[in-house]
Amino acid sequence: MSKRGQMAALALAARRKDLEAFLVGGRLYLRGPRGLTQARVGKRGPLAALERAARRL
Repeated sequence: MSKRGQMAALALAARRKDLEAFLVGGRLYLRGPRGLTQARVGKRGPLAALERAARRL
């Protein structure tokens, strides 16, 4: 999947979970109803990081 495709999928998944997501320097930041959290984006990609971090929010 291209970088643009990954970002589109990430934004769509975040919206579905009622979160705001943005990538900064290899870290995924999520803003949700319970505040802000961050997750490291590893070799599994940003969508996996979103899933991990969404469990914490």
